[in-house]
Amino acid sequence: MSLLTANDPSIVEFLAAWHESERGYFERSYSALVYDRDSPKVARERRKYVALDSGTGGVYLVDRATGDVYSIKAYGVPNRRLGSLADLTARYRDAQIAGRA
Repeated sequence: MSLLTANDPSIVEFLAAWHESERGYFERSYSALVYDRDSPKVARERRKYVALDSGTGGVYLVDRATGDVYSIKAYGVPNRRLGSLADLTARYRDAQIAGRA
């Protein structure tokens, strides 16, 4: 199995689902800001992980070998395993469709 990269289709799909699931809340809460400009979701490759950031802060780490997603304690330091990349992508998509975002 090859290691995940920041441009891997599964990472890109996760970033899109995550970004769209938070759009409604952001636009209701911050009407003077532009969501796509002020809260971008970005993947950054690290040695062992792909760091997934929102704006300027880190939120998730994805293990490049397994695709497991972790919350973070501090930037670059994994905390709790949250599930697989595919499972979390599906949860974000489901939340968006259900209007829970």
